[in-house]
This record gives sequence, C-alpha cells and structure tokens, in this order.
Amino acid sequence: FYSRYTQKVFLEPLTYKEFEKYVTSKFIFHNRYDLINKKALKKIYKYTKGNFRLSKKFLFTALNLLKYALTNGLKYNKIDSCIIEMTAIELGLVK
Repeated sequence: FYSRYTQKVFLEPLTYKEFEKYVTSKFIFHNRYDLINKKALKKIYKYTKGNFRLSKKFLFTALNLLKYALTNGLKYNKIDSCIIEMTAIELGLVK
C-alpha cells in the first residue's frame, strides 16, 4: 500500500482560447462578467504563460484585491491594469 501516487501527469499550458473560455465561464457562472475585459485577459495570460494553476491563483488574488478596494471605497470597480500589476507583484511575477 502506497500513500503517494507513483505516476506523474504533465499537462501542456493552456492556449489563449482555452484560458479565455475558462475565465469567462467562471465570471458568467457568478453573473459578474462585467468585472473583466479582453484586454485584462490578455495581460493576465501574458503573466501566467498559460499555466492553469498560476492562472487560478492570479485570478483569486486579483479578486481579493478588488474586494479590498470595493470595501474600502477605493476607485477600482473592475479588474484593470493597476489591479493586474498589483497581483503580479504580490505573486512575485514582477521584480
């Protein structure tokens, strides 16, 4: 009996179309598709390079920053370039 899997599965990075479909489906599911646009999606994809796990982490962090901005009365009301830059800094993608 082994407690760990002995086989590894390597996945290819997401294409931009797959990434866009995944992200928009998440926002549409929660009825908040107004929070993101195509320009922001391209910028996020550029930072994550199609890595699915990093993309999920990036979106989660961006939404947390946006929630903080909305609850504290800051001027941000959707994911724009400033939120994306702050998220990239938080995750260590920009030095």
